Amino acid sequence: MPKKSCWACGSLDVIRWGFQSGKQRFLCKNCGTYFTRINKGVSASNRFIWFRNLFLQKQTQEIISAEGGYSVRTLKRYFDGYLSSNPRFSKP
Repeated sequence: MPKKSCWACGSLDVIRWGFQSGKQRFLCKNCGTYFTRINKGVSASNRFIWFRNLFLQKQTQEIISAEGGYSVRTLKRYFDGYLSSNPRFSKP
């Protein structure tokens, strides 16, 4: 497994710090941030929610970028994948 880095400061000085909700928890010794591993399923779900907000709630890519922590360029790459697969929206 590759060395875990801190999402906040990028430091590799990270140690395991117990479990939270069944997931391994980590502590950054550099900045003191606690975090768990990224859940790929949740990330994919969030991307689709941002895509839906772009068209249905008419949010700008800049607003979605600030919410998600991704650059506008990265969001465009994610959204191009959804546009090529013809997504279907259901009413909430």
